[in-house]
Amino acid sequence: MSVNFLKDKSTIIGELYEKRAKIDDNCLIWLGCTQNEYGVVNLRVVSNGEVKWKRFYAHRIVYMIEKNTVLAENVQISHLCHEKLCQNINHLNAESSIINMQRETCLMHGYCTGHDDNPKCLFYTN
Repeated sequence: MSVNFLKDKSTIIGELYEKRAKIDDNCLIWLGCTQNEYGVVNLRVVSNGEVKWKRFYAHRIVYMIEKNTVLAENVQISHLCHEKLCQNINHLNAESSIINMQRETCLMHGYCTGHDDNPKCLFYTN
């Protein structure tokens, strides 16, 4: 399915930045609507010639715009910091669901167990 956003990227990213707050020098926390503990944003899109509203996870939109890429639906965006509301592009990584699930093990252990060629998890102490 091909999806085209009705707004340009700079407008979308500007609106997304308005809904983020820096909690410290690390994470940018989403202050907008949430679903399943993740930030969400509703955007008007053109899909199959029809204009409609579609809900996206905010971190996926941030990643696509900041990295200037399109993500396949089977690609997941991991929060390297393990903060589901974080929108800091330096904390987001596109990867398979297997690697994403491995990160849960890291969270349980409190340290990164490694993920092949993918970045390590980020653990901050306050």
